[in-house]
Amino acid sequence: MNTILFTNPGEIDPRSISSFGVSVKESENPIGFFGTGLKYAIAVLLRTGHRVTIMSGLSVIRFDLDTQTIRGKEFQFITMAVDDSAPVSMGYTTELGKKWEVWMAYREISCNGKDEGGTEEAVDYCPDPEAGVSKFIVSGAEFAKAYGDRHLYILQDKAAFTVENTEVRRRPGMQFYYRGVRVHGHGRPGVFTYN
Repeated sequence: MNTILFTNPGEIDPRSISSFGVSVKESENPIGFFGTGLKYAIAVLLRTGHRVTIMSGLSVIRFDLDTQTIRGKEFQFITMAVDDSAPVSMGYTTELGKKWEVWMAYREISCNGKDEGGTEEAVDYCPDPEAGVSKFIVSGAEFAKAYGDRHLYILQDKAAFTVENTEVRRRPGMQFYYRGVRVHGHGRPGVFTYN
């Protein structure tokens, strides 16, 4: 299964997908709050050949690429089409997040779901739009692999003990986590895994 479905309560406003700096998370202490991460994730996924569809209630939002040349250099602009409307340029390109890897796009979408009280699962079908919920559908092998390895990016287990504000897991780790989310990689394994 190469399709991952994220389902969140509430209907995402398409303007929050196309505008930077818009973050209207419902949770009290959200992981994300800059209003940029979803745009980065979409750019990374389209750059790496993934397919991204968002269903906001009964509306279907599709993303694609439009090649444009600026000062002799070609850029892949992200376009967004809502239902049967013509695609509209989002004003950013696949150059956004150019140092991001696919697992970072997974981490972003997954954290958005956690902030909104959502769920995620691998599916082998295309879901139908549903009033009152948002569905993020990402298709592609590399993203499906990141989902399969999600324990590497978002902690799934409990800490063995805590030292001041740092949780410690009794296993070697090459990553450092903040609020349960991978934020940094070490050059070599540490004695423990720290959050």
